[in-house]
Amino acid sequence: MEQAYIITKSQLDHLIEKIDQLLANKESPPDQEKEWLNTKEATDFLGIGQTTLWTYRKQGKIKGRKIGHKLYFSSSELNKLLTNS
Repeated sequence: MEQAYIITKSQLDHLIEKIDQLLANKESPPDQEKEWLNTKEATDFLGIGQTTLWTYRKQGKIKGRKIGHKLYFSSSELNKLLTNS
């Protein structure tokens, strides 16, 4: 059985203030902080599969940059793709 708690208005206000502070200080998701995303991160960010990502590259919708043997995508370019879709 669940318990009920009684709190005062000042306690509730204090709790709301703490929650607001936590939300204001909340860090943005890691994908949005990174400037360059690998293929897996890019597909997760866009919510698409690797084949679709490859198709977008071939169609020129996004550009990938090779560094060594890995392919990376600009997070700002991926954001533009999302906003223009």
